[in-house]
Amino acid sequence: MHLGGNLVGQAAVSGREMVLTAQVLALVFAAGISILLATLGRSSRRKVYYYWAAAWFCYALSLAAAVGQATVAGPSYVAVLEFVAVGLAALLLVGGRRQMLEVPVEQPGTVLGLLAVVGTGCAAYALDGLALFAMLMLTALGGAAALTAVLHDHSWQANRGVRLAAMGFGLWAIAGLATAAFPDQALVQVGAHLLAVLAATILALGLVVEREVVNSEEKYRSVLEASRDALFIVDIWSLKVLDANEGAH
Repeated sequence: MHLGGNLVGQAAVSGREMVLTAQVLALVFAAGISILLATLGRSSRRKVYYYWAAAWFCYALSLAAAVGQATVAGPSYVAVLEFVAVGLAALLLVGGRRQMLEVPVEQPGTVLGLLAVVGTGCAAYALDGLALFAMLMLTALGGAAALTAVLHDHSWQANRGVRLAAMGFGLWAIAGLATAAFPDQALVQVGAHLLAVLAATILALGLVVEREVVNSEEKYRSVLEASRDALFIVDIWSLKVLDANEGAH
């Protein structure tokens, strides 16, 4: 019995160490994709990138709180802050969705959402309902990321970069939902955090490719419009005119 107890204890410790390592790795990648998104937002002047950057930054903060809680054994309210940050990430993804749909983001609604997340977190802390609060916030993040993936894939001009970015958001959604569904399964938690790492990597690749496509299209457009000659782009199979410059009109 003593030997069996030791083995179980060692397995539990090993599981916690694996989760901690995966959390640290996910934290690094989340911070990295946040910086990349902020840089793209500055260069492209698209507000949606800032919303996504802030969402990933909040996710990185939640991971930092989790790592701190595991390594330093901080006070229990740190765990509440961890999942408040997750809820804020979900809110920011919703705000990004409104930007994608070109719907104005209403400040009162944003403030109410923020107060709702913080207030629910405080109630969970007071009533010892952290497990339920964590599940709700992670589920909200998964749903918001899934919706972002669908809208990103359908609302912008389809290209390989857009599809990769949508896949990244989709993987982030799965990671959030898996974390919510199996909070006590160490291997699932490790897999979910590694999936978040993969999501950030694919999203970064997709955003870079997407930006390159946009830059090449803008360069092509400037060359086309600068010419005084009549220029056409025709589909050789249907003979349909796909594009033409001003000289062709």
